[in-house]
Amino acid sequence: MNRKVIKNIFFYGIGDFIVTGVTAFLFIPLYIKYLSVSEYGIFNVLNNNSTIFTYIFQFGIVSAFARIYFIRKAEKKEKAYTWNIIFLHIFYSLFLFLIIYLFRDFIFTNLSPSIKDSRLFNYPVAIAFLTFLPSLYYIYLRVEEKASLFVIYQIANVALIILCIFLNWYFYKLDLYTILLSFFVTNATIWLVVILKFLPSFSIELDRKDFIDTIRFSFPIFISYIAYFFIAKYSIVILQNHISLKDIGLFSLAQQISSIPSLVTIAITKAVQPYLFSSNSTAELKDKTGKFDSSYKLIMIWVVGCLIFSVDIVFSSFLPSSYYSIHNVTKWLLLISLIYNFSIVENSILLYFMKSKVILAITLVGSILNVLLSNILVYKFSINGILIAMAIAFSVNFLLDVFFSRKHVRLDYNIKALLPCLMIIILFIIITSSNLVPLLIHYKVAYTIISFLVLTVSVALFLKKTNHDFIK
Repeated sequence: MNRKVIKNIFFYGIGDFIVTGVTAFLFIPLYIKYLSVSEYGIFNVLNNNSTIFTYIFQFGIVSAFARIYFIRKAEKKEKAYTWNIIFLHIFYSLFLFLIIYLFRDFIFTNLSPSIKDSRLFNYPVAIAFLTFLPSLYYIYLRVEEKASLFVIYQIANVALIILCIFLNWYFYKLDLYTILLSFFVTNATIWLVVILKFLPSFSIELDRKDFIDTIRFSFPIFISYIAYFFIAKYSIVILQNHISLKDIGLFSLAQQISSIPSLVTIAITKAVQPYLFSSNSTAELKDKTGKFDSSYKLIMIWVVGCLIFSVDIVFSSFLPSSYYSIHNVTKWLLLISLIYNFSIVENSILLYFMKSKVILAITLVGSILNVLLSNILVYKFSINGILIAMAIAFSVNFLLDVFFSRKHVRLDYNIKALLPCLMIIILFIIITSSNLVPLLIHYKVAYTIISFLVLTVSVALFLKKTNHDFIK
């Protein structure tokens, strides 16, 4: 893989890990220690609510801002535009608060049927509202290429949440409410700091065109975020009507671990898309994608394989026994997540040819399929029904990405390299999950080590063979 791309992937990965890695993964041992399994389930239901409310409060405006800001900057109207976006958010948020208040029973009954304490419903709404301005400021720092300041704010954000949680633990107690309060205080503090940062450029030049252009650009982005929620996060909503909060907590942990490959994918996407988008012709794009695609897919297979191989060891060695029952589900979720993260090259091809509407349509198909199948299969198969629904929806998404991207650039999928590596992982999951071969289960550690070595050597050999000319 191109050294410059590797370097960018590393830095983007570190940047994403600072916030997402710490808050989403490094706090898990803390949650597991101080929260019961049921409380951990409640926390993840609320976190799921916070995700959908964040999408609704942001309405894709932050992403639209990143594009339109450059246009307004060329017109020397970027300060007025920034404040128009803030005003737009304030007006829109007031409307949302009214809607949420009037229909709160209907909204929370459908989003959180397992939670009986209505006081908890306020946290996701408040936190979602407070995320807008910091997100806008982070985008502003990116478009202004103030990378060092951007990283400082990321570190400050994480340091503040750690401080809040530590103070609650040391001086009071750590429970569900104090953890939620810590996140609220962190977001509120960052929100106030950002307001102060924007104040020197305060401007009231309300421009109807700013509002219209931004909403027109943001609406498809908003729809894509909602579609993403229903394809990737809907499982927590539907399962609340069929399993206990304790089981929700177990499934949430498995889902959290299975999202690790997405962090790798996001880092790779941020580094690789500029490399692909810089292509001056379809022929050059085909050359670049052809060299990169097999490498990416093999690397993701290896990453996910390593995570799957380590699940039994991690669960038995570091987690309470009450969580061990979900270890096999975690393996399947990791494999399913691999399907979801497989098509960044196909998506990049579609974006290169300005086919964002096609990407949106594909995501909508996947999300609708996931919702329909989840509601059908969950009655008979419970959690396994959700896994089947997600696997089918993600597979359909991937196949559609392949079909539509091939109309522009036909990727040469190295099946002879990809299939053997995938089969090593699938065989491992089947054997260790169903105890089909008792002798191998008896020597599980040895079998795991052998599987890891075989996969690693296979991936390394295939990478060397198929991508030697890409390492420059």
